[in-house]
Amino acid sequence: MPGKRRGRHYSRHDAKRRRAIEKVSSEEGGSAGIGTEARGVIITCNLPNRVKTATRDIIRLFEHHWAAINSDAEKEPSSEEATANISESIEAELAELKDDKNRLFRFGGDVCRGVVFIRFEAGVTMRPSEFVHSLLKSKDLTAPSNVCRISPLDIVRAPNPDSLKVMSEKFVAEHLGKESKGTETWKMEINSRNMSNMKRQMVLDLVSPYVDDSKHEVSIVGAELTLLVEVNQLLCGMSLCREFEALNKYHTGKCLGYGTDDEKDDDDGNDTNRTTTFSPEGRLYQVGRRVLRNTSLVIVLFLVEYAMEAINNAGSTVGVLGKQCVILAGEKKTISKLLESGKASEKIYPIADHVVCAVAGITSDANVLINQLRLSAQRYRYSYQEPIPVEKLVTSICDVKQQYTQFGGLRPFGVSFLFAGYDDHYGFQLYHTDPSGNLSGWKATAIGVNNQTAQGILKTDWHEDMSTKECLDLVAKVLVKSMDTATPTAETLEFGVLTLNKDKEVAFRMLTDDEINTLMAAAKPEKPEDEE
Repeated sequence: MPGKRRGRHYSRHDAKRRRAIEKVSSEEGGSAGIGTEARGVIITCNLPNRVKTATRDIIRLFEHHWAAINSDAEKEPSSEEATANISESIEAELAELKDDKNRLFRFGGDVCRGVVFIRFEAGVTMRPSEFVHSLLKSKDLTAPSNVCRISPLDIVRAPNPDSLKVMSEKFVAEHLGKESKGTETWKMEINSRNMSNMKRQMVLDLVSPYVDDSKHEVSIVGAELTLLVEVNQLLCGMSLCREFEALNKYHTGKCLGYGTDDEKDDDDGNDTNRTTTFSPEGRLYQVGRRVLRNTSLVIVLFLVEYAMEAINNAGSTVGVLGKQCVILAGEKKTISKLLESGKASEKIYPIADHVVCAVAGITSDANVLINQLRLSAQRYRYSYQEPIPVEKLVTSICDVKQQYTQFGGLRPFGVSFLFAGYDDHYGFQLYHTDPSGNLSGWKATAIGVNNQTAQGILKTDWHEDMSTKECLDLVAKVLVKSMDTATPTAETLEFGVLTLNKDKEVAFRMLTDDEINTLMAAAKPEKPEDEE
């Protein structure tokens, strides 16, 4: 169990970090804790709980890039060329992974939560800063989705001031001192992680004396060289990086785009194919991986557009506001004689005594939002002892929808709502919300398949002060014209009426099958006598 040590919490993560230092010390034979030839990179992960996956993916990316730039590595036959079939190829790859002696990049230890050190072995002849620079300039690679930033370290020592002073005498004097060849401008970038005895000012005081100011001027903006200094509980190190600001401080996602090497874009380069992603036709992909080559904003815009397309493929849903009522009606896509009538509602759901909604889109998404709506309505009634205003309730769910278009790793809800409600503030009201979280009030509207045709009929036939009977007839007429079936009946339709009863209380009821059939039969256009 975690205990206390020297006034701080001591856990198994600290023990793991200490064992990593001791292991490096024993391998290199150094008395200071880190060998004199140690070098590598610090990688920062987007998700701390995916460190192992990020380490594996970045090592694979390093090996792939090293094979691409190293002539000797290119001459070696690949596993695909050396094997005759897939099974042999897999066995060869497993054997290569088990043969750890020839690996060029190794896990070097946990720096802190979500940050690890990757060691470069002697077989890597390039300096880590040069290798990372060429990697981030590559046009053919994509960054692992779990890796955020790479910090190269050309020289690494034990985490103490004496080691930092030795590195400054050797590394800084060689590249920025009097004996250095160039005359570039420079600046310093210091990363100090969980270190109480080595502050930024101490690092600056140890490094500055070895810089020749006459040859290398300090430039805060647009510096040609960046001296990157890393100080943490596992190690301290430094490197000299070029184009540090131009390459977004070596941010892998911004330089390469997120994804892994074996992930490819779809044909049009925009679509992604996880179950959190909509296709252009409004369907959810079921298999595959996700690729983020474009910016997050562009991806979110595509997802919202695709979610709206999913609504356009849903069953027709119509809402009409009358003088003393609001009518909602929708086309059911799930039709089966085995469904228990009266126990399963696919299109219209009551939220509170005075609010009802009709759904167009993915029903499972709608169920989540409907539960949230009901909870919000009951919380408001419990707090204020009165029904929640309709507009406030609709706005609350729009805020939830909008949040799912704002953050990575989420997809928009593939559902639109038509809300019918009544309150003392504005009387009868009809609202529409879409997957992006937009809210709009309507006198009559339609969503789902063939919504343009339905909107045209509503614009022509709707007028002020319509009675309940007139609203029902108009909705029936719209459904007859917009639905794909020639004979719509109660099996494919749901009707809901929100009105006031004799006691001036809000009342909602669903029309029976006989009422719907009678209504649709009356709305069906009569055939000309010639056709009869």
